Amino acid sequence: MDLASKNTSSRPYLSGSALSMALQVCLVLIILGEVVYLSGKYRVRADLTEDGLYSLTESTQRVLEGLEERLLIEAYFSPDAELPTSFREPREMLRNLLDEYVQSSGGKIILQYFDPKTDAALRERATRIGIEPDQTRNDEMGGVSLQELWQGFRLRYGGNRQKVIPRIDFRAASSTSGYERLLTPVIKSLTVTVKPRIGVIAYPSPPADQVGMLNQADLEVERGYEVLQEWPQVSDHYEFVKVSINVGEHIPDNLAALLLIRPKLLSDRQKYVIDQYLMRGGKLVVFADTDDYSLGQQKLMYQRKMKFDDDASRDKFVDQLLSYGVKVGTNIVMDAAPDAKVPMIITIPVGQRLQGLPLESYPFWFHPVDADWAQQAQLAARQPDGRVDPQLADRYSRLFEPGVDPEVSKSLGAPEFFWPCRVELADPMPKGVEGKVLLRTSPWAMEWEPPFKMHPATNQTDVRFIQGAINSFATKWKNMLGSEPRQQIGLMAEVQGGLRSFFAGKPMPLPEGEYRGEEEESRLIREDKSQQDTTVPVDPKAAGAEVAEGQQGPPAPVQAAQGDDAYADEPDMILESPAGTQVVVIGDTDFIRDDLVGRLYMNIGGPTSVRTAPIFFANLLDWLAGDQDLFQLRSKVGKIRTLELLEYDPMQGGTIQEHSEQVRDKGFLLRSMVQVFAPTVLLIWGMVVFMRRRTAKREFLTGVGA
Repeated sequence: MDLASKNTSSRPYLSGSALSMALQVCLVLIILGEVVYLSGKYRVRADLTEDGLYSLTESTQRVLEGLEERLLIEAYFSPDAELPTSFREPREMLRNLLDEYVQSSGGKIILQYFDPKTDAALRERATRIGIEPDQTRNDEMGGVSLQELWQGFRLRYGGNRQKVIPRIDFRAASSTSGYERLLTPVIKSLTVTVKPRIGVIAYPSPPADQVGMLNQADLEVERGYEVLQEWPQVSDHYEFVKVSINVGEHIPDNLAALLLIRPKLLSDRQKYVIDQYLMRGGKLVVFADTDDYSLGQQKLMYQRKMKFDDDASRDKFVDQLLSYGVKVGTNIVMDAAPDAKVPMIITIPVGQRLQGLPLESYPFWFHPVDADWAQQAQLAARQPDGRVDPQLADRYSRLFEPGVDPEVSKSLGAPEFFWPCRVELADPMPKGVEGKVLLRTSPWAMEWEPPFKMHPATNQTDVRFIQGAINSFATKWKNMLGSEPRQQIGLMAEVQGGLRSFFAGKPMPLPEGEYRGEEEESRLIREDKSQQDTTVPVDPKAAGAEVAEGQQGPPAPVQAAQGDDAYADEPDMILESPAGTQVVVIGDTDFIRDDLVGRLYMNIGGPTSVRTAPIFFANLLDWLAGDQDLFQLRSKVGKIRTLELLEYDPMQGGTIQEHSEQVRDKGFLLRSMVQVFAPTVLLIWGMVVFMRRRTAKREFLTGVGA
């Protein structure tokens, strides 16, 4: 067959291949068109991050499902192209979140964007409704200038409810979940028509015995706790009610929960009305402090002793809590785990200025660590000589619990604690009552009887002396910790069930400090009998009493006639609460009083829990009120994934500073290895590939005789 005939016979094949190729291209175009059409109509996204950082939480989904009317979101944004480079990614995350809101609302949310910079009427409207631009320094493009950037919202729900967010700082959130925590609560607040009422019974700190030792700003004022209801994250969802039990009045029933903050000098009558509030099915949270320390500019830390009970009280408040199933200790708790520490800076006067001296570890300021401490059993069982006791390690692996309860407290979060006390469950628990410890220390914890002063080096100005005192202080508690077995200590506990009244079988305390009950009845009977047996004649007219005609002798004694009738309006004692009655006890108040209220700690440079305390407090209210919508949302944060370069054992000697230096050295070594290892591997791989190709080339040339 010649070449021409061969080309002719192959033409049908080529024609068929071209037709097949054309059909394949058409089919691909049709499929792509269908994909574009369907993706525009049915939008599907996949969040591949382990923590779901780019997906709406179940809490937000519930809030969106609860929208009964249309929600219009007006976003007043500067153009993305005008933003500094560092602000463009946060803006993109915010736009993605807003788009998720629209897509997940089932048509209930309408989103509109406005640019106040390009339209004078829009700018005037934005200013009128309270939206403000952010004056931001822009040092790009070779110069420095102030740039006006807009990023605010107005949310309009239904016909007459709206919320304005004047501006959202471009640095306010580092992820989509951060913006979600800002916006979803605002949407939720628009749907709330009747706010749950939260009762607050708050007591200021006792007056200082030695005011000269304290900074004046550290003396608490009565006003303090009213600030809680001015906090937007709380006031948008709850109504705070100041509850007074000063003269023994009963607590109203229309409360979602009752907060008892820093109880002190409680009379038996006050304990009784708290008890009866619970017996009627109320929910109680006690922020307990067994000791209070001042914290002035120099952090002198002098003790101001707390007393739960009035001097005339027959019954102790800790016994009352124990009867419900919660055991409160009287000592302060320390935690030496490095992950739990809260930084401390001691301020000392040097000449005309103040100098801050950091204290690496102050074990009485710490936070519960969200860790499964059973995994640290081997480390906890390590002996001073470095040997691990296998029996002890096995015991610890069964004994240790997570620092944060996985069911409740992962949603609540955990604040920083300052000189807290032990809070655990009673043993045995009351019948019909269940409970759990929600927050715990690490296993490197112990209790310490509170001394008068808690500063490592009080009233000293020499830096070397203070550093020596700090080292002695650290050695002291480390030696104490070394002589104790490893243990975890509870910091927050919750009990729930049908509670038995603490005053069951006891006389009822009355507002005037008297008692009505078996003892009172016996007293009245004795007084009545003694008056009836008297032989002293009484002139009825002299006594001012009216005598009916024909009546013989005096009228019945006045005291005996009144008796219990003097308090006829006092309701009968309730002996048992409904099932599901809830009591929560937290072993600290400082993070509420000094951080959320007075900001005293923050104003003097720390310590502070302003990052964690607001989330914890707001979630606590949601939990008590049974509102789960914002529970998961506020605690949604990405995990900080860090490589633990070197374990630190508090019992193996050495300071945290030395441990930090070892970590830095190891980190430097690892970074050096990475910097050298990667190029070396790449170079070796390149040489191997080069040699293999060179060998293959030689074999090919040899094979063709070249």
